[in-house]
Amino acid sequence: MIKPLEPPDSHYLNAALGWLELGLPLEANAELEKISLRHIARPDVLELRWQIFAQAKKWTDCLTVAAAIIQLAPD
Repeated sequence: MIKPLEPPDSHYLNAALGWLELGLPLEANAELEKISLRHIARPDVLELRWQIFAQAKKWTDCLTVAAAIIQLAPD
C-alpha cells in the first residue's frame, strides 16, 4: 500500500485536481509540476497526469503515461 502524499505535495496534487475539474488542464499541469521529483512516478500522480493530458487532447503524452502506469501495476 502506498503512503498518502504529505504536504506540500498533497496540496499540489489537490490543486491540480481542482484545476482539472474546472476544465483548465494547463493550470492543473503547472500544479503537478511542483510535486517533488521523488513522487512524480506515484500511481496517483501518474493517473492525474494522464487525465490532464487527456483533457488537453495530448494523446501521445497519454500513451507515454499509460505505459508508465502499466509498468508500475501490470495487473
